[in-house]
Amino acid sequence: MIDWNYVVIGLSLFLLFFLIRKEVRRSNRARLGWRLIATILAVISFACLALPITYNHTEAVGVTKEAVLLTDGFSRDSVNKFISQNNAVPVLTTNKNLSDAAKFNAVFVPDISLLSRTYSDITTFHVFGYGMSKDELQHIKKGSVIFHPTKLSAGISSISWNQKMKTGEKLFIQGRVENSTSGKLKIVLKSFNATLDSVALANGNNQRFELTTIPKHGGRAVYSIVFLSGKDTIEKELVPVQIEQGAALKVLMLAATPDFENRFLKDRLGEKGYKVVARTTISKNKFRKDYLNTSPLPVDRITTSLLNNFDIAIADAAALQALSKTEQATLQGQVALGRMGLIVKVDSGMQSSSFYGRRFPLVAQAGNQDQNIQLKLSDTSSKLPALAIENPIFIRSVYGTQPVVMDKQNRVFANSTLMGAGKIILTTITNTFSWALSGYQNEYDQYWSELLNKAAPKKTASEVWGISPAFPAINQPAQLQVETSNAGVPHGQIGEASVFLKAHSDLPFRWEGTYYPTSVGWRTGVQMDGVRFYWYAYNKQDWTKVRAAETLEATRQFVTENGNTVKASEKVLQTTKAEFPKIVFFMLFLLFAGYLWVENKF
Repeated sequence: MIDWNYVVIGLSLFLLFFLIRKEVRRSNRARLGWRLIATILAVISFACLALPITYNHTEAVGVTKEAVLLTDGFSRDSVNKFISQNNAVPVLTTNKNLSDAAKFNAVFVPDISLLSRTYSDITTFHVFGYGMSKDELQHIKKGSVIFHPTKLSAGISSISWNQKMKTGEKLFIQGRVENSTSGKLKIVLKSFNATLDSVALANGNNQRFELTTIPKHGGRAVYSIVFLSGKDTIEKELVPVQIEQGAALKVLMLAATPDFENRFLKDRLGEKGYKVVARTTISKNKFRKDYLNTSPLPVDRITTSLLNNFDIAIADAAALQALSKTEQATLQGQVALGRMGLIVKVDSGMQSSSFYGRRFPLVAQAGNQDQNIQLKLSDTSSKLPALAIENPIFIRSVYGTQPVVMDKQNRVFANSTLMGAGKIILTTITNTFSWALSGYQNEYDQYWSELLNKAAPKKTASEVWGISPAFPAINQPAQLQVETSNAGVPHGQIGEASVFLKAHSDLPFRWEGTYYPTSVGWRTGVQMDGVRFYWYAYNKQDWTKVRAAETLEATRQFVTENGNTVKASEKVLQTTKAEFPKIVFFMLFLLFAGYLWVENKF
């Protein structure tokens, strides 16, 4: 097909040739030059009426193209105000079920990763609400976010607890509350409608709280935390925990003389399933030997073959001093190799020349009088019952040691240090049996569980599995992670479903895969060695305030680090093509054609 422009140009040239020929052949040769010029311009003007004559137009325009992105918790009033000041701004959301989003005709974007690709022309996203998670923000272009955060309503804004523990260990919960209400505030920890612990809160924002309990059951359970204002329930959340039995430790006890402390400890460890061998000196080279939950062993001499049967040795300082240098060196070597831990009990003085003495300088209490000491475990700040201690001795903290038990003046009564790959704990508390006699059996168990768990050698697992985020929700992606030194590609399994794992880009021993839980409750994973592990899938409505606080902080940090690189006032020069107005060519045609008509008449 012949282009229209060529047709117009061809006809115009033919017309121009005809008119010029006519003017040249006229008998009246007056003003011939002007007539030829007018003829040429008239034909050109006439041709331009049919041709698309364009020109380049340059103007300063704003470089920003903005959009509103609605997230959980957005304020309707804030969005309305912004839209009224910015006409025709598009409204987007990645949450299909977001309340009130339909009132703004929000366009649903099914995946955050599609946002930048589908709306690549958007330079600035005005994010309203609680913002986005760290994973979601990875798909957002840096410098493209202006955040309009929503203030958190009253509720628990942060929470943490030890989700896995051994039997007898304490569940320790720490958190923070955002509060805008008045009245008597209380946080309650419950199990099957029984109150396990509670704490009253003062009015005001950012109140910290702590809750503790010692689970009396094994296996898995789901506790609950209730936030109360008077009799009104502000929030109720789930706290799933796992209590593992754990392998029974093998304990060697060495006592210089018979006493109540060793007798009570030996019997209690035996009741709890520990394998205990106790050697008590009766006279020189004569020992009483007790065996609980284990077969008899020759314990007259401390040898490497004997110590290989134990995880921990509990000994009086006097019993250690009575060992030969060879026996002391053998015990020290086992600890340094990480094959066992050592707990030393000191009731008076000890030789500073011993292999552990220099690490634990002792300080006797001035006055040498009996005192009721209020003790606490340093890791959890859990208070223990007051204990009457005769002539109390505390341990001066030095570099390389870590307190285990202190009093309210932060004086150390049990301290720990590393020796090679193993750990040594020294305690100056030698009458803990008084707690058991006074009815504080749980506290007695807690104290010794703390010391034994800290001293016991840690066994390195060949594979460690985990789930992120902290509160995986149903129908939301959860990251299954494993760290392993085993060769080959690990296989992930949740229930009957297989999970494909891929290697981490920076950590060669870590593998990750995505899994979507479909129901609330405990999920069962299977390790490569066949051992099962468990994790809890939450409802989307669980821990909403904590999730909101995390996304608020993540989005604020993203904006702080990256800013917004495009300002509303910025302009750029933009060149566009514009068509020349036809009326101009029409007026020019009339002008030149009129001249030719008038010139011909007169």
